[in-house]
Amino acid sequence: MCNRKAKMKSAGHSDAAPARLELTCQPEQVTFRDEGGRFNYLFLFAVLRVSDGAGLPAELLDRERVALDAVLQYEDGTPVPDKAGKPGLRLFGDAGTDKPRDAGAAFNCKTWRASLRFKILKLSRNHDGKRFRVKLSLRGVPDTVVKPVCSRPTLVLSKRKKLKADDRVPESQQRKHVEELASKHNTRLSREAQSAEAIAKPAIHIRTITGLEPIESEYPVPIGINVDSCAAAATAVAYPVPAAPSDDDLDDDEDSDEDYQPPGKQQRQQQQNSQTQRKRKFAQDQNAALVQVAQSLASLQKQIEVYNETVSISEQRISALEAENVELKRKIETLELDGMAAMKKQKVAPSLLTFSRSHSLALVEGEDDQQSLLPAELCQPRLLFDAL
Repeated sequence: MCNRKAKMKSAGHSDAAPARLELTCQPEQVTFRDEGGRFNYLFLFAVLRVSDGAGLPAELLDRERVALDAVLQYEDGTPVPDKAGKPGLRLFGDAGTDKPRDAGAAFNCKTWRASLRFKILKLSRNHDGKRFRVKLSLRGVPDTVVKPVCSRPTLVLSKRKKLKADDRVPESQQRKHVEELASKHNTRLSREAQSAEAIAKPAIHIRTITGLEPIESEYPVPIGINVDSCAAAATAVAYPVPAAPSDDDLDDDEDSDEDYQPPGKQQRQQQQNSQTQRKRKFAQDQNAALVQVAQSLASLQKQIEVYNETVSISEQRISALEAENVELKRKIETLELDGMAAMKKQKVAPSLLTFSRSHSLALVEGEDDQQSLLPAELCQPRLLFDAL
């Protein structure tokens, strides 16, 4: 810790051996670059080890966090050249239980520990089958003060052929379990690294001092590919090389470095294209629906116009029939009056006068059995006249 005792040790031993970073959890030996997207990443955990009597370096005493620098190297320690706009590493922040994010990581000066999530964007096939390491150092702190550390080599493949996403779920779950377990171990090991026993034995790995077994054996064994599982301690220098996968185990259609873009950018581009296509299809569907509605409205408008025209014609016919009916009533009244006048002149008994329903002439009987003919227009059904 950045305590008073550490400050006193640092001030009295400026020429002591430098401190160093020590990995408590190494990354996997085989990874697949084009599987799993953002959640397919490697991780490592580290603590700070100091020599006996050295204490915390003066460059870290008054600071809470120091950014980590991660450099991609080949297995022999040669830096991997970065092409313009195409870095070899993609960082996802501190390892642990939080969600991955596009950010760098930092060393905690108070707890003496650090962690990093990262993804190697280079393929071993495009680099003569070479494996890659990650060199971890403290930004702005000279290597003579805090010695950097390199991870064990990792073979980077493209993706497995004919492997469904559901088949990778057990591997992802096991890998997440290892990350959470390594985070807990790293918290304990960082406290042990500050103990007198650990400071007195700087050359012995902190896991050996505490008796914790290497956690790398908990990593899932990749399925669908012939790779020899190799268990190695975190402090090992030489590592056995995994068996080279056959061409049948890998996807033949893999990207080369010249045309490769980080998966995050590809996914964002695919999402944007998919969203644009959905919007375009929705707009086309909306336009088709609007055209159909407009056609329906036009057809309905024509039907309404025909109906209105029919109603107008019917109203005109009704008005004409009503006028004709009034005229007929007037004529009937006139004929009735003329009939009554004629009967007065002939003194016809009203009780004997009846009119037929038909338009034929009606027979009228008088006192002298004299018959007279009346026009049919004057005849109405069962019409009787009272006596004068």
